[in-house]
This record gives sequence, C-alpha cells and structure tokens, in this order.
Amino acid sequence: MKSDMAFIAALHRRQPEAVRELFNQLYKPLIYFAGKLVNNKQEAEDIVGTSFFKLTGRIEQFSSIRDVKAFLYITTRNECLNYLRKIACNERSQDQLQYLMDYNG
Repeated sequence: MKSDMAFIAALHRRQPEAVRELFNQLYKPLIYFAGKLVNNKQEAEDIVGTSFFKLTGRIEQFSSIRDVKAFLYITTRNECLNYLRKIACNERSQDQLQYLMDYNG
C-alpha cells in the first residue's frame, strides 16, 4: 500500500483506486477469517460485504490503515457472532416446535 497518510487521504476522498486497493488487500483475508468462524463460505462473503459497506459510512473517522483494518476485522467478527446467534436461536426454535409437535401427537 502507499504511505499510510496518502492512502488514508485517498480513502477519505473516496478515490476509486484507493477503495479498490483496500478491497483487494483485505477481502480474501477477511473471507478466510469469517469462513473459519461461521463455516459457510457464502455467509462469510455476505458478512464481509456488510463489513465493507459499514466502513463506507465511517471511512473519514479513521486516521490510519491500521485503524481501518481493525474496524473491518472487529465488524466482521461481530457480524459472524450475530449470524451464529441467529442460527442457534433458529435451531432452538425448531427443537421447541418439534417437542410441541411430538407432545401433541
């Protein structure tokens, strides 16, 4: 990547080449990270896409690439945890429904 300050300035200006470079540098590692947490490649891709989307609304808040990376990894982790909670809740609901169906049957 370019020098930290110049790159951040380009991101703040939303220059397409800077955004593309950031995406190219971090997308695959974030997919790998999310995939290890959720064990679902498609969901990992969706989660990382959401993380990048959330970054676009806040890019001006970051003063270093390190901060941008930290935001993306933390956001990705949190989105993975939300996904896993949702899956666990759905499984519990299905188990409860099955119990009620068995009980009434």
